[in-house]
Amino acid sequence: MMFLHFMIILLAALPCICGECHFIPLPKLEKCRAALNCSITLTDPSSDLDSWTCIRRQEINYNYYYRNNYDNSYTLDTNYELYITLQGADINTSEDPLYALNSIRTSNVKTLSIMEGNLVSVSPDIYKLSMLEELVIVNNMVEKLNLAKLVFMSSLTTLNMSRNLISTIESVDFQIEASGGIHTVDLSYNQLETIPDNCFLKFPRLLYLDLSHNSIKKIELLTFEGMRSIETLLLSYNEIKNMGLNFVRFINLKKLELDHNELTSLSEESVKNLINLEHLNLSSNQLRTIQENSFRGLQKLQEIDLSNNQIKTVQAHLFQSNINLHTVYFSNNYIENIQDGAFDGTNITELSIKGNCIVGTINSNTFLGVHVDSIDLSGGKITTIGDEAFSNVGGELTSLNLSRNSIEIMAKSCFKNLTALSKLDLSNNDLVEIDFDSRDLKMLEELYLKQNKIKKVHNIVFRDLESLLTLDLSENAVQELQENYFEGLKNLETLLLNNNELHFLAPNVFKGLENLNKLDMSQTRIMSINNLLFEGLVSLEILNISRSQLKTIEFGAFDGTSWIKILDVSYNELENFTIWKYRERFLITCISQKYP
Repeated sequence: MMFLHFMIILLAALPCICGECHFIPLPKLEKCRAALNCSITLTDPSSDLDSWTCIRRQEINYNYYYRNNYDNSYTLDTNYELYITLQGADINTSEDPLYALNSIRTSNVKTLSIMEGNLVSVSPDIYKLSMLEELVIVNNMVEKLNLAKLVFMSSLTTLNMSRNLISTIESVDFQIEASGGIHTVDLSYNQLETIPDNCFLKFPRLLYLDLSHNSIKKIELLTFEGMRSIETLLLSYNEIKNMGLNFVRFINLKKLELDHNELTSLSEESVKNLINLEHLNLSSNQLRTIQENSFRGLQKLQEIDLSNNQIKTVQAHLFQSNINLHTVYFSNNYIENIQDGAFDGTNITELSIKGNCIVGTINSNTFLGVHVDSIDLSGGKITTIGDEAFSNVGGELTSLNLSRNSIEIMAKSCFKNLTALSKLDLSNNDLVEIDFDSRDLKMLEELYLKQNKIKKVHNIVFRDLESLLTLDLSENAVQELQENYFEGLKNLETLLLNNNELHFLAPNVFKGLENLNKLDMSQTRIMSINNLLFEGLVSLEILNISRSQLKTIEFGAFDGTSWIKILDVSYNELENFTIWKYRERFLITCISQKYP
């Protein structure tokens, strides 16, 4: 069936001559098959059928055998399949663009697709197509749907009437003994405000129902009566305010989407019988509270999206019964508190919680049950990172964003067990001193500490960061850097020290940084660059000491370097600067000497 859908879409895209049809024979399977692609109106395909060799059955007349001569004649096999596509059906050109259906054997049409037209109703001739399997009327102007007539189309399995103007679904007489075989219905992007009771009662085989992008305000108790087999129910982008108990009957439901509605609360009773549910989307509602045991019965749940709501607390043990849960989205809520053990009992491999306002302390039980490669807790009001705060996430975490919080305290063991961490962002916080244990951060490549209040970084922090490539200490309050300060950072390529209160650089402060490519010490209080200060920086290409208080650069300051391409000492207080000694060894092509 998937191949058939794909094939019809491709055929529908073929260029057509307006008002004409193109008859396209298809490879024969069990029966002869052909596509009939039309524009504006459907035309009689009789002449095409007469010349279609696939359905010809030859008969030989031996009446003139004695003359060694015979006549050839043939009959047409009526057991074939047609796949009809009508593009741009126009009722202004033809009152009934589908009139030619009367000239086609009703049992031969397998699929009918009417797209990008202005049909306002479903032609009665369509209901006569006894062997029709797929009916697609998309991007037209149909205003009303009669499901009762579809009940008698026993071969119909797929109905797609999305992107019309349907505001009314006519009720099905529940006394009708027949039942339809439809398993897929798409009524998305219409103008439905209500769904009549029992309207799907005669479709017990229905597996997929899409009612998204309508204006449905309420689901009544009998709205989905009879839908015993439904597996996918899409109700996104409506105006539903309350789930009530209307979904508890769907014991076979695997996917439920209720995002972009107006739900304000979720209780256990609303979803407790959805024992086979795997995907639940409740994002972009107005959810404020989720009761403690709301998801207790959803043991097969794999993915839940609660993003873009108004949730303030993630309660303890909220997902304790969801042993198959691997994806959770909580981003862009009002979350202030993640209670201990909120994710306990799960094996979450994808967690999005950014865009909240988490306050207080992150401790070792906060993310118990979480095994992700990235955690973004930026933009909150976290003040403390406790002992072994992320140890239960363990060796799978590669990126941790704690920027734009109010972090003042970090326990020494706060990053224990983060053996795979490659990026750590602690920028825009209230840190004054950095002295955490970095022994497990041997894979760290990027460390961002900018825009804090840091006065001191214990150099023992750097000794185990052998993989570090980027260190950003800019916009802090660091005043001095002692000898061998960056010892251990043998692979460091970028060091940003700009916008600090630096006034003293000890000899050998940059010792061991043989891979350093960029060094920024602009907008500091440095007054002098002493001889051999940059000795050993053999890879240095970019050096910025602009907008500082430089008065002196000693003659041998750049001894031990060889690859500087960009040197910026503009906007300082230099009286004399002799660069010519180095110009032949450096790659400098332009020197800017701007003064206040």
